[in-house]
Amino acid sequence: MRHSRHTYCTNLRDNGTDITLIKELAGHQDIQTTAKYYLGVNKQSLRDAVRKNLRYGSRDDDARPSGSGSSVKISFAI
Repeated sequence: MRHSRHTYCTNLRDNGTDITLIKELAGHQDIQTTAKYYLGVNKQSLRDAVRKNLRYGSRDDDARPSGSGSSVKISFAI
């Protein structure tokens, strides 16, 4: 049951649900408990944001830094 609740609450968070509503739906007494589990950084979302917004290193001319003839590769350990 705990895994189902966690998945449900994580999906709520990922879809922009307010943390106070997640607290109530999860049955937590303290908002700190909810924050501990559901306000952390979603690593997949972080990876997606990096890929979307930092396209350095791609073959597209639009993605290269202005005035640069070579590409720069950025790597994040997530």
